[in-house]
Amino acid sequence: MAILDRECATYEDNRAELEAKHPGKWVVICGDTFLEVYDTFQIAADQAAQKFGRGPYLIEEIGRDYEPRLPSSVMYGTKV
Repeated sequence: MAILDRECATYEDNRAELEAKHPGKWVVICGDTFLEVYDTFQIAADQAAQKFGRGPYLIEEIGRDYEPRLPSSVMYGTKV
């Protein structure tokens, strides 16, 4: 999905470091900006919605591959 190409590229560019430091945690990426690393999806989604509104943004579980990637606001109906 072209809308997340930049976010996915940012994740991939930083994958090794993220997986070494934060396996199993959740990261929020909007464009090439990392919001933060979180312990749970729900906390990540709440913070992403507060910071970026309806998105698009990527919420990724570090170390897990997903296909296809969809904007988290689409997948989970994140409320603003």
